[in-house]
Order: sequence, then C-alpha cells, then structure tokens
Amino acid sequence: MTPSQTALYARILVPLDGSDAAEHGLREAIRPASGRATRLVLLHLIDDFPSLREVASERTTDDMLAARRRSAQALLDRARQLAAEQQVQCDSSVVQALDSMPIAIIDTAAKTGCELIVMGSHGRSGLARLALGSVAEGVARQSRVPVLLVPPRSDKGAG
Repeated sequence: MTPSQTALYARILVPLDGSDAAEHGLREAIRPASGRATRLVLLHLIDDFPSLREVASERTTDDMLAARRRSAQALLDRARQLAAEQQVQCDSSVVQALDSMPIAIIDTAAKTGCELIVMGSHGRSGLARLALGSVAEGVARQSRVPVLLVPPRSDKGAG
C-alpha cells in the first residue's frame, strides 16, 4: 500500500435516514475513503415506539417492523451501490433503537470498531430544533470518537 492509500480512519460509521442531509453526509464520507483502506459502516436505525406496541396487536406490530426493515434494507442497498461506484467497501446494518437515537448510534460505532462518525445535519434552528431535537447534536455531545457533522447543502451562489 502506498502512503497515498493509507487510511486515516479504518472504519467510519455513517448513519442514514433517507434524507437529503444523510445522503450528503454519505457522499462526504465516501470522498476520503475512496482509494484507501477505509471501510464504511452504513447504519439505519428503526426507532422503537413503545406506545404503538401498547395499542397495536403483536401481529400488526411485527408486520410494521418487517416493512420498516425492508425499507431500511433498500435504503442501505442504494447507499452501498453509491459507495461501490467509488470503490469503497462497506458493511451495513439495521438496528432497532431501543434507547435514544444518539445512544444507538454511539453504541453501534463502539460495537463495530468505528473511529469516526460522519453524519449529515438537517440544519434546523430555533423552534424546529427545540421541538424536534437534534440526533446529530446528541451524537456529537456524547460520542467518545470524533464526529464530523456535514451541514446541509447550500445551492446559494450556484449558477
């Protein structure tokens, strides 16, 4: 391996939720991994809805979870294809978040030996941020490994 092919990070965790912000984060994670010995770990979280389990039948809950897993796998398959086009190797995983989303991401990074977490940020502020919270911010505050938050794309000035 030549010095230009050595990797600063051997494994990078990339959480994906299907949003444009998450895809932008994926593209930013692919750039430094391309042509290097870096492996991406693609993650999609299925959030746990305890209140839904209380009112829905077990069969309905199981069917909904299975549908969400299929949708998650399709999302991860598209992300793997995007990475493969740039000769980047990846693993992928669908995890049901029984705790908070940030904790599930941080735990996955630890379990998979990731040395960096790259996340797209939605860029919410004000009341939207207060009401919705920020998974990315929670990860950045609590993670023991570096976190790269990729801001939303700005189309200003293009053209």
